[in-house]
Amino acid sequence: MSERLQFSIGLNQGSGQSLEACVKQAILDHRDNFTPYFESLIDIEDARTTVASDTLEIYSIEIDADGEGTAEASFIASFYAGCKDMNSDDPVEATLPFHIEDGLILFDLELDPPWRVEH
Repeated sequence: MSERLQFSIGLNQGSGQSLEACVKQAILDHRDNFTPYFESLIDIEDARTTVASDTLEIYSIEIDADGEGTAEASFIASFYAGCKDMNSDDPVEATLPFHIEDGLILFDLELDPPWRVEH
């Protein structure tokens, strides 16, 4: 059974704002909630690799009539090797599926298993 990251964010839709714009802003305002998910997408067991702070970008939001949606996003994975020519910042693509219900954006994200599993 895989691990899951489950949480909700309140949806504050102002007048004149599209639902997609409100979801995008809510995700950006709560970007730290997604860190465990992003870490599962990169090799954080190597202490030199981290999710760079404040690098989350949302490219598109799709929401169907039933409130099911996805946010297409990216963030930066930083690798620090200690040598200037070996350090790198690499973009990582991520899809954030969600469901909107009763004024909440509900996330239920499957966390990928660790890159290195010792037996």
